[in-house]
Amino acid sequence: MAAENTTILLKKSLLYILATGVFFLLGLFVFFPGDVIRQRLQQELTVRLQQPVDVGATTLGFPLALDIEFTHIPVTPAVNVTAEQLTLSPVWSSLFSGTPAANLTGELWDGSFDVTVNSANRLELQANNLHWRGALPEMPALTFDVQLRDLHLTGTLTENLPLETLTLSLSSLTLEGMKAIGGSEDSFSLGELFLRARRDNGQLLIEQLQSRDGNLVIQANGRITPGRRPELSRLDLSVTLIPQPSTDPALTSLLQLVTPADKNGHFVLQLRGTAAHPILR
Repeated sequence: MAAENTTILLKKSLLYILATGVFFLLGLFVFFPGDVIRQRLQQELTVRLQQPVDVGATTLGFPLALDIEFTHIPVTPAVNVTAEQLTLSPVWSSLFSGTPAANLTGELWDGSFDVTVNSANRLELQANNLHWRGALPEMPALTFDVQLRDLHLTGTLTENLPLETLTLSLSSLTLEGMKAIGGSEDSFSLGELFLRARRDNGQLLIEQLQSRDGNLVIQANGRITPGRRPELSRLDLSVTLIPQPSTDPALTSLLQLVTPADKNGHFVLQLRGTAAHPILR
């Protein structure tokens, strides 16, 4: 009889706990302070990024995820980042590891991205199939058309150079408006491009930069010493430019003024100076 009473008591306790959990979740969904969180998130991002950030409606997703309609960040007057369909959620498996992590997924420039950050400030970013078309303030005459196939980045946010490893592949990189800067053809394509880099003693080591199937083949490696501003970021890169049958003759003539071609017809250059004022030698 005592065992039967204990069983009944356990069942009632479990039902009570389950009902409490259900009503708690229902209360969260019904009374979730979405607008308060949206405003707080917008203020925090604006302060941290030192840019006016616009955050869309926030709602509670299941299970215990934060859904954000969009986040708009004007990086420069010409370059705007608008991420949509964002979902911020805990990485449940990390809760038992001692370093809990959060995961953010979303859509950007017709593609997708996935970011994970843990309590030790370790970062991992994956992006796929992004397409960006626009101009840069430094080169307003040119329009860049960039098709990113894949990007994978790891790093630590507390380091002076947060990036630890980087692999990037572009399915195409095209510049339009070349006639405005002296080209005989208006469009210039670098074709596919692959980049592999990593952090090494506080510097960014470019292990491989390679393009193919474009109007000009580029091969490069070397080091970049990052600074707080482009004027303080030092370049030390070896660059090989290999003209193709489709290379603009005006570009080939310009390269010949910088350095003579080697016996294979390749132009071997050294890129020095700063990111703000690069010097080709």
